[in-house]
Amino acid sequence: MYSTKTGELLGKMITTPSQIDNQPSLYIDELQIFQKNQGLGSRFIRFAEYLSETSSMEGRIHLHAEKNRDEKRYPHLFYRKQGFKTKSRFKNCIFDFCILLGISQCKLFSGTTKM
Repeated sequence: MYSTKTGELLGKMITTPSQIDNQPSLYIDELQIFQKNQGLGSRFIRFAEYLSETSSMEGRIHLHAEKNRDEKRYPHLFYRKQGFKTKSRFKNCIFDFCILLGISQCKLFSGTTKM
């Protein structure tokens, strides 16, 4: 995604048609945002949902949340706020608790989480 005013690259998303739980789903291989806290990540997620809906995947999208580029930010809570969930009720509860308390860093976020 480029800025229409400056031409600057604001973010990018790479997706692949896939399956999850034997259902067609759009897999987000990569979501990278270069200007944080402007709603761009949310817009990319909504666009992925749109692509999934218009490609006979019924709006299903999935990804692996992983902290790997920005040492201060963990994507897990962002994805949870966007409506993603893990198969672990425990992790979902921890993520919700961290969101409620405004905790942005936790050892639970240190690995890759399927969402």
